[in-house]
Amino acid sequence: MMISQFNRFVLLVSFSFVFSFAVNALSIEQLISEEKLMVKVDVVSDEPFIAKQPIKISVELLTDRWFGSGNKIHDFNLDNIIKLPFDEQTTNSSLRYKGKQWASQQREITIFPLAAGVYELPPLTLDIVVNTQEGEVKGSIKTQSIVLDVILPTQLTHIEHYVVTDSFKLTTAGEFDDKNAYKIGEAVTLSIELKANDVPAMMLPVLPELTIPGVAIYSKKPQLVEKSNRGTLVSKRIEQLNFIFEQPGDYSIPEMNFYWWNVTNNSLEVVSIAEQTWQVSNQVLSNESASKTNLYKWLNEIELKYLMLILLLLIAVLWLLKVLIVNQSAVITFYQHVSHYKQRQLEARFLKSISQESYPQACQYLYRLLPHIFTKNSKKTNGSVPKTLTRFYRKNSEQSHIVEVLINNGFYRYQRKISLHEAKKLLKSIERELSIEANTYGNATRLNPNK
Repeated sequence: MMISQFNRFVLLVSFSFVFSFAVNALSIEQLISEEKLMVKVDVVSDEPFIAKQPIKISVELLTDRWFGSGNKIHDFNLDNIIKLPFDEQTTNSSLRYKGKQWASQQREITIFPLAAGVYELPPLTLDIVVNTQEGEVKGSIKTQSIVLDVILPTQLTHIEHYVVTDSFKLTTAGEFDDKNAYKIGEAVTLSIELKANDVPAMMLPVLPELTIPGVAIYSKKPQLVEKSNRGTLVSKRIEQLNFIFEQPGDYSIPEMNFYWWNVTNNSLEVVSIAEQTWQVSNQVLSNESASKTNLYKWLNEIELKYLMLILLLLIAVLWLLKVLIVNQSAVITFYQHVSHYKQRQLEARFLKSISQESYPQACQYLYRLLPHIFTKNSKKTNGSVPKTLTRFYRKNSEQSHIVEVLINNGFYRYQRKISLHEAKKLLKSIERELSIEANTYGNATRLNPNK
């Protein structure tokens, strides 16, 4: 939208203020009155609005400061519509207005009026949080109501089931062979997929109910699939019908028509499944009972597989929970061992002590981190800590210098501040030695399994 048209869409008046919390005498009402906060509610979809057409409404918040967390649109009720769940994803952007940079947060509401008539969208309640120089300002406002005039084209007057979209596709598989004489006991599976843009899956057409004497018809539970493709809702309804031939004769399924209103060229269009015919002879499929049993099993096999998988997973989870509860202390010990929990805790405390310049504590934590081989013969006294640390780092001149400064700071006199970068260098040597010690221990275990 061009910036010159900005004011025309901004709703600065007729707000009903529910409540606001002031920070240093500031409120949402004051920010709006001073044109530091604006709300724009705009119907994005083009008129005329057709019954069952998606109508998109944009709600945009703008401020010359920046927004805090917690901006929210409250849900609302409106009869005879289907409303998509509010999109929690916010489109954040910025623009220049009156020489300043403004922050923008935008959300979209999509509704589907189910019949022609006048719809009054109730005032929207918005919770707003704005960060200002004086602090965080919170409050709630109500926008103006929106009136929508929804029509029904004359071509749709006598059509009950239809969708309004710019794309509607029908795909079928498993049609009958009118040149083949089926046998009693044979079966045909007919799959039908309906796909449309900007239509909820629940609003896609339902197949007409079929009843054919002499033919058993089983239908699986329809699959309703929805996904977003570059901001466009793409929905599918997948139906599957299984026909089992029980008696000989000539059979047919009448033509099935599915209607949709093309919003691109404002015209009624139809997609069809052509009439299908077939014959069933007097011959019986060999091993009829086995075929029927296998078919019935197949009809339920997929659902049964999912059910069995869920049951097996549930049993596994319950068993695992039982094991964890019974062996809680052992599990905790094992976790601490494999995750090096104690080592990580000591490292975190060591680095925290360095950042707080608590060098005596830092020396103690570093000493406790040293591999066992360096501390097993040392008495746990302050006198042994400097010697043990010096001995461990004596091979690396840079680390030896850092630990010397640490020891001086911790036990004698303050020399200089030690950075976190230097402290992490000391930890790297310990981690390397611990890794070598662990590998050596592991090899010894494998070579001497009885020790």
